[in-house]
Amino acid sequence: QGLVLVLFLLLFVIGVPLTLLYCMQSTTIDQNGLPRITNEVLQKGLGDTMDVRAVQELLLRASAGETKARDSADVRKQLSAAGATFVRKRPEDAEDEARLQQAEALFWAHLLRRRDLLLELDLLEPALMHWEMTCKALLQLAAKKGFSQTLHS
Repeated sequence: QGLVLVLFLLLFVIGVPLTLLYCMQSTTIDQNGLPRITNEVLQKGLGDTMDVRAVQELLLRASAGETKARDSADVRKQLSAAGATFVRKRPEDAEDEARLQQAEALFWAHLLRRRDLLLELDLLEPALMHWEMTCKALLQLAAKKGFSQTLHS
């Protein structure tokens, strides 16, 4: 009986605090509902003298981090013929650039109303919701830092 009592007491004294620590650990989602990596990209990339194109690229770079890259070369060609302009490819990180190109293809397919070009429509709806949340966070961050020119873009 004494051994059972000691084991129970030991497990209770150690187990309860460990369980509480496990439940209180930080998540990868910040208070604004965006993943922490998205907020870090926004913090690093936001500047006062950003034009519309730079804000668009920042938005797409921030949201491209969570998706798995898929080949979107054919869709990009067709969208370019329809009037889309894409960021030129930077060879530093091929995986990040592939995700950015996919995000751009989704963005332009939505803007030009060319959903028929998208083979996987299930990617667009989550991307639209994520872009909306990212835009709100970007506006709040720009307002907090006093970046008026970026706010007007």
